[in-house]
Amino acid sequence: MLSYGIFKDMLVDQIKEYMPKEYQIYPLEVRKYEKANIVVDGLSFGIPGPTPCIRINDAYETYRECESMETVLKSVAVQMVEEYEKVCKMGNIIDNAVKENVLMKLINTNMNQELLAHCPHREVMDLSVVYYWVFAMDEEGMATALITNENVGKIHATEEELFELATQNAKRLMPTTVHELGAFLGLFISDFPLGEDFASVKSDYEMLVVSNEQGVNGAVTMLDDEVLHTIAEHFGNNLHILPSSIHEIIVIKAEEGHEKELSEMVADINQKEVSLGDRLSDNVYFYDRLKRELTMATGSPEINRSKASQQEDREPAKMLIAHSRR
Repeated sequence: MLSYGIFKDMLVDQIKEYMPKEYQIYPLEVRKYEKANIVVDGLSFGIPGPTPCIRINDAYETYRECESMETVLKSVAVQMVEEYEKVCKMGNIIDNAVKENVLMKLINTNMNQELLAHCPHREVMDLSVVYYWVFAMDEEGMATALITNENVGKIHATEEELFELATQNAKRLMPTTVHELGAFLGLFISDFPLGEDFASVKSDYEMLVVSNEQGVNGAVTMLDDEVLHTIAEHFGNNLHILPSSIHEIIVIKAEEGHEKELSEMVADINQKEVSLGDRLSDNVYFYDRLKRELTMATGSPEINRSKASQQEDREPAKMLIAHSRR
């Protein structure tokens, strides 16, 4: 099994051999770039204009699974060519950046200090909102670019304006979804939209997964008061919000005195089940349906994880939360 450093060197040295001849003349460039919670190595063509960036770290995980360097080289070569052709069709990404495709996501503040120093953002409790442009969206995924202090001038928007734009654009581009979970692990009973149809649903289940239609960066729905208030009214109760990942949240009826146990459970699952790049927080949040106010139910992200696995009576809920992870 090759170490990551040797794997990276071999990938850069040999990848062109698996590309069409017209791509073999392009120089390659390896650079580090920041993602949520992590810094990754990106491989791209060192040429002017738009070019895709392939995550070498992901390629290494594939190699660890298959243990075949040739398989990975072939796969990455195909991916780089396909992504480059897509980017070329899109034109200059920044030139296409407009206010109509601004969106936002939530990330952990403490884990992303360096990233936050370089982009417009707002802090919300122990989390931060950052903004991005989405340039293409299909069943295979999305093409996006983080809005930074350097490129935000393209649309001449303040942070407050970005927040308003992203809030409105999400309703059109990535509408909220609510999934009802059954009593057994992995059993989805039904999906239902917000609005009048949601209000008419009669449900005995008290655990909901909230995200968006794409299932990407959906945890930001916890900042949508309309969504939380609708669910709270449906339950007839205040809410506890468990940050399943950056992609979705778990919403349950609030029970006083259970906050620490819930937080320990979330922390334990984050540690064991959730990839570092998808983690949001170990904390639990509280929504007051009368005040229509979102606050932290637990005050510290540092939770004693050792107790989480000892709570046998919480295993069913723990299993359901783990199942909702990506």
